[in-house]
Amino acid sequence: MSKTQRKNGTDRDTIIQAMMLISSTQEQEFTSFRTKDIDAYTAFSNPPA
Repeated sequence: MSKTQRKNGTDRDTIIQAMMLISSTQEQEFTSFRTKDIDAYTAFSNPPA
């Protein structure tokens, strides 16, 4: 990744997308990387205490 990509958070996004694919099950499919789907995955993987 280039310096600009790291500065823009591309590395963070790539990690989140990889985690989404790894976490996909038959009940929960995290295969879309639209902002609302990433937000839904983040809420799913970090439930409130």
